[in-house]
Amino acid sequence: MSGADDVRADAEAARRSLDEAEERVHRASSEAEGLEESAAAHGWTGVAQAMSLAQEALTEAASPIADARQAVAAGVSALAQVTDELSSDEVALRLGAVGERFGAARGLVGRAAEALGAARDAAVEAGAVAVVRLVDDADESLRAGGEALDAAAARTTSERSEAAAWGN
Repeated sequence: MSGADDVRADAEAARRSLDEAEERVHRASSEAEGLEESAAAHGWTGVAQAMSLAQEALTEAASPIADARQAVAAGVSALAQVTDELSSDEVALRLGAVGERFGAARGLVGRAAEALGAARDAAVEAGAVAVVRLVDDADESLRAGGEALDAAAARTTSERSEAAAWGN
């Protein structure tokens, strides 16, 4: 397997984990919405407010996850443009752009993790065990995605350094 193939494999692992995180965030949000409606119907204002806060935080988490998925896809697309027809300097330049996209995705994963923490706190306050479980599952997937992004970024940096030094 080539260095580019290794980067691509790490990026695809990140994308899969981010897909899972996004799906779990949506499930948690749906569960929180149902619990908010139920609490409101019972007149449990504090519980309903906590579930509303959880939903807001989950919405805040969903956006950077989607943006991170797009950044990973853009990185993989840019990686596909690295061909054997390019000079080593051009390869290094393009790998730099790939690394920037993976770095941006990593930053977005961090933002999403913060929002998931706020959602977890609100769900714990309300005693919404099912929502806490879903948020924890989403966080686990997000963490795996972040680790895969770290690996992809490290491999990209290594490949870029090799390309820049090649022939010198």
